[in-house]
Amino acid sequence: MTIIFLVFLCVATGVLAVYFFSHSGHYKIIETRTFSCPGMSGFTFQYPVFKGWEAGEPYIISGSDNKICEISLGPPYTGSSIPTISVRIISHWESGYTLKERYWFSYKMKEAQTPRGIRYLPMHLEEESRHSIFGNKKIPDTIQFEVAADRHIRISLFGIPDGSGFSCDAFWKTVVESFRVIQGKIAREQALEIARRDNEAYLNARLYAIESHEEADGWHIDYAPKNQNARGGGAPHYIINSATGAIVKKWFDR
Repeated sequence: MTIIFLVFLCVATGVLAVYFFSHSGHYKIIETRTFSCPGMSGFTFQYPVFKGWEAGEPYIISGSDNKICEISLGPPYTGSSIPTISVRIISHWESGYTLKERYWFSYKMKEAQTPRGIRYLPMHLEEESRHSIFGNKKIPDTIQFEVAADRHIRISLFGIPDGSGFSCDAFWKTVVESFRVIQGKIAREQALEIARRDNEAYLNARLYAIESHEEADGWHIDYAPKNQNARGGGAPHYIINSATGAIVKKWFDR
């Protein structure tokens, strides 16, 4: 009986240790990215990437008329839906209502302002959030930013299992503090991100110095090898449309 009790005690201790570790809020941010999605313009923000939750490239949902962009998150994957960051443009709202009045179903969360003075409202929109890290209603699964009277940006998190090294607090803190409106043109950080995504499959960016400046025809992004004696293919150069983010021209050094 003593041996059985000791075995049971060891197993129970191990289970409890795993449980408390997974619910302890332990996480590690491996990088912070600047949001940029083809076809979306007028705003940007930064978001953290957590170890074990490596984020894919943003992509427009087919048929959404460039109004829904999603970022799939890497494993762990448990459940019926893939863990996802969703960014959606909401327009044509009726005038004369506050964010709170428009979203009476947001579980009494308070409207607030970002450090740049942009109004936003944390919300619970998804039924699945009750079975995820967001079961605590003090933590939102969605935040909606008011960038204009008739244009809102809704950022949501879907399918995040409880614990698992993803920090909702750290995610939303980074998003809220960095969210900003871009008047009529994309920011330098977005242009650099567009160039990075275009060449990351074949280029080791750490080996290059990157310069950027804006001219009348768009953002000029120039890569130059740090080691001038290195052999290999030519460094890329870009001209990126300042309004749309489209790559207008691309060429390589010879």
